[in-house]
Amino acid sequence: MKKLPLILFLLFPLGLFSFDWKKAGYEILEQKNASDSSFQILIVADANKRNFEIKFQQELNPAQIQILMDLKERFYGWSNLRIKSLSFIVWQDKISVSLLPDEFIYEGQNLARVIPGGLFFYWQQNKLFYEFRVQEGETFLKLKGELRDNEGFFAKMKAPGPAFEEQKKQEELMKAIVEEEFKKELQKDISQEPEKKDAADEKKEEQTIFFGFSIFAGSGALGSLSVDLDLGWLILSPAAGFTLYYPDSSDPNIKAMGVPLGMRVAVPILDAVVVRPYLLGAVYYGLEIENYESQFIWLAGAGTYFLRYFFTEGSYLSNQNGQGFVFGLGMRFIF
Repeated sequence: MKKLPLILFLLFPLGLFSFDWKKAGYEILEQKNASDSSFQILIVADANKRNFEIKFQQELNPAQIQILMDLKERFYGWSNLRIKSLSFIVWQDKISVSLLPDEFIYEGQNLARVIPGGLFFYWQQNKLFYEFRVQEGETFLKLKGELRDNEGFFAKMKAPGPAFEEQKKQEELMKAIVEEEFKKELQKDISQEPEKKDAADEKKEEQTIFFGFSIFAGSGALGSLSVDLDLGWLILSPAAGFTLYYPDSSDPNIKAMGVPLGMRVAVPILDAVVVRPYLLGAVYYGLEIENYESQFIWLAGAGTYFLRYFFTEGSYLSNQNGQGFVFGLGMRFIF
């Protein structure tokens, strides 16, 4: 039983060689297997040294061999055709033919130029069919049908003009449709892109938290220096101030000085590049320096930043000794 596979393998090609190629006037130049072993391949030459290739999977029967010989004679019989290569593939129900012309002259024209991929035929049910593409410029046209007479077949290859024109119209129409759809999609993408921002806006988006310090000088001899933490929607500013005034006294040289320490809180109500108005609240504890009574100071008001680095504000100030309004200007430094 172990020898049976080897015996079958040795017997497989014997049916092929039961056909006497030499007696029929043919010479087997080469016998090999395809790289994937799916086909056996024969390179055969006839008595006129015209080579052709046969690929097959199963044993060739006499009828198939006769069809191969007839087809070979038919194609080599075209006097206007010089064949570069001719190949047959034998299937169970048909025979495929691949023919690459070196020259194919018809009515003064070399048809080989319009068939760069070669000619493809297949024999099935005792009929020969063709199916291949011809090229004109960048346009390809598929020719398909039954080969009944050589002259009609050659003429169809030479003058597929109307069919080419129709094919070109279809391709141009499809190209226009694709371009129009592309333009629509491009416009759609552009319309959905976010509005371009200037450098200041982009910097603001990239950096949402700012650190800085501010200097403020106001009426009522009130000034302050603060460190700012700008969160965008809220600005927290620990501050140190300085106040100097002359209290009511018969002696005009008596002055009062104090240092308020506390926290300013500003809430922006509009966030723009040019102006940025805000509401303000602050509480300080004033430390005595000279003729000044230490006390709490409350402050509420409104102001606006302009050009990001300058601000003006007005506020109502209250402490245990009295109330009043404070107006002033300031400068802001951001880092």
